[in-house]
Amino acid sequence: MKQFTFPTNSEYKTIENSLFDHSGIESIFIPENITKIDCYAFIRCYKLKYVKFHENSQLETICDEAFSQSSIEIIVIPQKVASIGNDVFSDCRKLKRVAFTKNSQLNTIGDNVFSNTKIESLCLPSQVSNIGNDAFYNCDHLQIIEFSEKLDKNSVFDLNLNDCQDAIIMIHNK
Repeated sequence: MKQFTFPTNSEYKTIENSLFDHSGIESIFIPENITKIDCYAFIRCYKLKYVKFHENSQLETICDEAFSQSSIEIIVIPQKVASIGNDVFSDCRKLKRVAFTKNSQLNTIGDNVFSNTKIESLCLPSQVSNIGNDAFYNCDHLQIIEFSEKLDKNSVFDLNLNDCQDAIIMIHNK
């Protein structure tokens, strides 16, 4: 299976735990009514490059390791996502860009979320107040990371940015 599309009238609210684990899926369109992507939903989908969300996505939660070890290169996180769990994009070795829609409600990013990726720059939404440990572990391509003043300043020092030696860290005041 290269592509998966939910039926137009689908009433699914959750992409279940390990649903696509280790499948050959290459792309997926996630419909408006999905509110949760459960743990390991797309783990080890080595061919998965494209994930697109409905423009009116109701997605609120992306659980632990949901996309870990996939081949996603770019992903745009929908507005209503408030929480991204641990290791969601860890070991996505082709991931270069993560963007957030306007008025993002994201406030929590789990441990190791972006570890072992090739993200080059990241501008976190202003609502983010909690970032887990080692979120950027081994992100040696990271050049710029932007936070808002809502992020606890002490937690910036817990991010393990040692592998991001050339990164510029900017904290914006409103």
